[in-house]
This record gives sequence, structure tokens and C-alpha cells, in this order.
Amino acid sequence: MKGRNSEISMYDSKSVQSVQIETRVYKRRWFLLAVIFTLNSSNAMNWCAFTPIPDITKSFFHCSITDVNLLSLVFFVAYIPLFPVGSFLVDYCGLRTAVITSCTINAIGAILSFASCYLPKDYMYTMLFIGKLFSAVAQALTLMQPTKLAAVWFKEDERATANSIASLSNQLGLLVANVAVPIIVPEKKYIPLMLGLNSILPVAAFFMSVLGFTRSEPLISPSQSRSIQSLTFKDSFIVCVKSFQFWVLFVVLGIVFGIVSSLIALIDEILCTFGYSNDFAGDSIATFLGTGLVGAIFIGMYADKTNKLESTAKSTIGFGVMGIILFSTFATYAHCEVILIVSMCFVGIFGLVFVPLCLELAVECTYPAAEATSSGLLLLGGQLFGSIFMVVLPLLATNVISPYNNCGGDVTVALNYRHSLYFFELCNVISYITFMAVFKSPDLRKKAEMLTTKVNN
Repeated sequence: MKGRNSEISMYDSKSVQSVQIETRVYKRRWFLLAVIFTLNSSNAMNWCAFTPIPDITKSFFHCSITDVNLLSLVFFVAYIPLFPVGSFLVDYCGLRTAVITSCTINAIGAILSFASCYLPKDYMYTMLFIGKLFSAVAQALTLMQPTKLAAVWFKEDERATANSIASLSNQLGLLVANVAVPIIVPEKKYIPLMLGLNSILPVAAFFMSVLGFTRSEPLISPSQSRSIQSLTFKDSFIVCVKSFQFWVLFVVLGIVFGIVSSLIALIDEILCTFGYSNDFAGDSIATFLGTGLVGAIFIGMYADKTNKLESTAKSTIGFGVMGIILFSTFATYAHCEVILIVSMCFVGIFGLVFVPLCLELAVECTYPAAEATSSGLLLLGGQLFGSIFMVVLPLLATNVISPYNNCGGDVTVALNYRHSLYFFELCNVISYITFMAVFKSPDLRKKAEMLTTKVNN
């Protein structure tokens, strides 16, 4: 295929017979998965390093709470202009070049953040922001790599599992940050220690990528579909834009991804008004991410073995939306710890796995478009909606006098995010109804593989 639009979704017997028949999987694929796993998790740890301790961060770096939120917001904003660069690196410079470049930038960002602790106080926040900007650039180049790795190195019944593991390594990094940071940093003098520890994994990922990532693709493809050449970035972009089902995924995943990301970034501010401590907020996120990792592995394996991507995704989003509604309803009331933890379990188990499932569905909707292009565009929706939620949610919050206030600073006045959470609920219901009623996967990649097998037999 050379990229003509008329050839995008056509799989006649003549084209199928030209497909390479021999397939093979390599043990090396698991090490490559470990490299991307380490890269993603270390990047996420640096992304949310200050989310559990906003007041301590504000005091140490002599900045405002808005400046602290900006350290998270920059990750959403950076992705928007940089995803074409990431797609180009992955699809046309090769996975090896993309991974090594991402690991290098990620390591530089972590080291600069650590170095900011030892500058004069007038320059500390500026250097910290520059370090976070480097980490944000690395994330923008990294997010579409799991889908490409799964497609290039793993066979058909391993792709969803590999994509889930690699994609949710990001959530593992968030889990570690939310659990470990409040323990490591009980007061501001321990922030340099935390940032120093956060530099270890990015540097390790850099050396793992340079020493171990020796090839972008295997000599022999692991599946029949990999024998068909992917389209160019331009043609892949056109395929995605013209696919109605892809746009459904774009909107639905954008809302879900944006809600999850902004919830992780703002949960301390949401809960502290009603007496919940930073430790409880960290435990909530830890529950959310920990159950999400377990759910992603088992649900991803189920989707692989049963070959039911669409039905699995539609089941998971339903339970995930139930969890978000439960959390949004009770987060603005005191003494509801048990209900909030249960809601985080639902969101974790069923909500997080929805992201890698949608990335796989995007490939099915746009095949033979390049995987990095389809996943990069899809994640762009998540970053766009995440940026909007990060800006809109604090604007919808109102000042209240709360006897439960545990936010630091003024002993009574705090922000009430009740209206913001109602907005959360509305967006979730819209995304659920849209996905259930409108989305229907054309399964283009699956049909190509079935036709190939049929002709070769």
C-alpha cells in the first residue's frame, strides 16, 4: 500500500497474498517493554511529585498555589503542539530513536528539577519549572510509544496486554508519587531528598534504552498485519480525520482521560476543604491507581484471549462512570472515607484500563494508519480536555467557610469544588451515552489478519 485513500480499507485477495507469511516473536520484546515501563513510570513520578504536598511546595519554592498547579498543567499543554513530533519520531525515525530521545530529555528534566533546590530562592521556581518543562516534553514524545511497541513486537493475542502494561506504567508512577512523597517529605527540608530519589529511575531508563534498545523492529514480524506497510504520517492523519468512529473515541477518551488526570492533580484541594488530610488524599489515589494496575492486567488479558475489545471497553466505561459519580457525590461531605475509597476502587479497576483499550480500538478503526499517529491523535484529546478541566474546575469552585478545613493557611476559608464535581458527573454521563450508543468498531486490522490467514491456507 502506497497511501492512496482508495486503498485505505481494502483487503482483496491479491494484496493479501503479497503479505509475508512467516511470523516470529522474540524474548527481547519483554525487555523493551521494561524500558518503556521504566520511562513512563519515572516520568509520571516527576509529573505528580508535588501534587500530594502543595502547601509544602509553595513554602519551599516561594511561589503561589497557582504556580504549583502550573507544574502539572504544563504536562497537558506541552503535548498539544508536540504530538506530531512524537508521532514522527516513532513512525519514521524508529522506535529506538524515539525511546532514546525521550529517555534523554526525561533524565535532563529530572536532574534540573533536583538542581533547582540548590539555587538562590529567586531562581528556584524558575529552574524547577524548566525541569518540569523538559519532563513534559518527554511525556509528549512517550505517550504513543506503548501502542507502537505492542503492534511491532507482540503477537495478536498479546497486544492489548502489552499496551495495558506499558500504558499503565504511567499510573504506577503516579501511585508511587502519591504514596511515597507524603512519607518522604513531612516538611519542606526533605524536598531535595525526594527530587534526588526521583532522578534515579530517569537516569536508569536512559542507560537501559542506550544499552538494550538496539533495534526499532524485529527482523521477522510477530503478526500478519505487521507485514503490511503502514501509511505515511500525512495519509495516516487523513485516515484518522475521516473516520467517524475515531472521532467518537477522540471525544469519549478525551473526557475520561482528562477527568482522571485532573482528578489526580487536584484531589488534595478537592478533599481538604471537608477535613480530609493529605494522607487520605494520597491513600485515595493509591487505591485508585493500585486497583487500576491489577484491573488493567487481568482485563487486558481477557480482551486478548476473547478478542472482544469493543464489548470489554463498553463494560469497563460503565463501571468507571459509576465510580466517578459516586466519588463526585460524596467528596464534598465530611466523614465519607469508606464510600470514597470504594468509589476509587471502581474508577481504578474499570476506568484506567479504558485508556489502553481505546488505543487498541483506534488502531482497529484506522488500520493501516501508523499506530503512533492514531494513538497520538487520540491522546491529544485527553490532553486537550485535561487542560480544560485543570483551568475550569478551580474557576467553578467557590469560597466557603468550612469548619472542617484542612487545607492550611486560613483556618476557615477554603475552596468548595462541589459545582466542579457536578460538571465532572455531567461530562461522564455524556461520554458514556455517546460511547454506548454511537461507537461501533470496524475491526479493520482484525479483518486484514483473518483474510491473510484464509488466503494463505
